Parts: sequence; structure tokens; C-alpha cells
Amino acid sequence: GTGGVIDSSGTISCSYSSGGHYCASGIWKGFPISFYAKPDKGSRFAGWAGSCSGIGPCNLTTGGDIALTAFFERQTALTIKLWSDGWEYGMVTSSPPGIECGSRGLFCTYTFDKGTSVTLTPHAAPGATFIGWNETWLCPGQGECTLVMDSDKELNLGFVYCTYSLFPSHV
Repeated sequence: GTGGVIDSSGTISCSYSSGGHYCASGIWKGFPISFYAKPDKGSRFAGWAGSCSGIGPCNLTTGGDIALTAFFERQTALTIKLWSDGWEYGMVTSSPPGIECGSRGLFCTYTFDKGTSVTLTPHAAPGATFIGWNETWLCPGQGECTLVMDSDKELNLGFVYCTYSLFPSHV
């Protein structure tokens, strides 16, 4: 990923160039300063190394030389593809929002950022039943399914319409 670093005083502004970028500036000793990571479009800030850690602003009071590295990761979009031959009998929604599959034919897809936790919730139509996920190693059971987007996901699921017949008992 790519991005840059700016500081609260406005004296330092570093941005990515081919092969990385190094920048330096003089700051008075004892001077409080904050550094902010600014990811480029399609990237996200992954954390600091050196004089700061974590993913928030880097707040320091200078007491000598400061060595600070900002790491950026390319945001990777990953896709969930849902297949069903019973969409007319139900739908699936997601949290965070994005997936709202139902009555759209055989399959639907949606793309989420890498690392996103996605909960899929099946909703059976009146008179129908959700019969479960075919990939039980990804989604065990017959209810909600939570996935972490670490790769593309492809799931099969099923809904069936239930009909009941009552037969009179023979006496």
C-alpha cells in the first residue's frame, strides 16, 4: 500500500514514491508534535514502527532524534458468492450491509474489504424453511453464519417451501 505522513506543525509532509521515501526535518527539543498517517486511495494505514506503535496518531515530545516508519497495506477486495436454487423461498442479508440476495436468480455476489467480519442471515419466506448451508466447514448449522474475509468465499444454501397435508384417521 501507499500513503504519506504529515505532522501537526506543518513542517513535515512525506509521501510515497517509487521504492519508498525518506524525509527529515529539524524540530526544537522539548517541542510536542503529532504525526498522522494519510493512506492513498486503495490503501489503509497498517501501523507505526520506531518511536510510536499502534494505528492512531503518533504523539511525541522531542527529546532527541526520532525514527518513525508508517506502514500501509493495499486494501484487498474479496467476494462472497451465494448460490441457491430456492431464492423464490427466501433471502440472505449481511452485516455490514451489502448482501441482500433473494429472487435474483441462481446466485448473487458482493465484495468486502479484506479482514472484514461478515455475518450472513438467512430469511425464509412465509411458509418456507431455510434448510442450511452446504459448506458446513464455513457455516455450521442452520442459522446465521459469520465469515472473516481472508479469501474469496463461495457458499451454497437452500430454502424449501413446506406443504402439509392432513389425512383423516381411519377409525
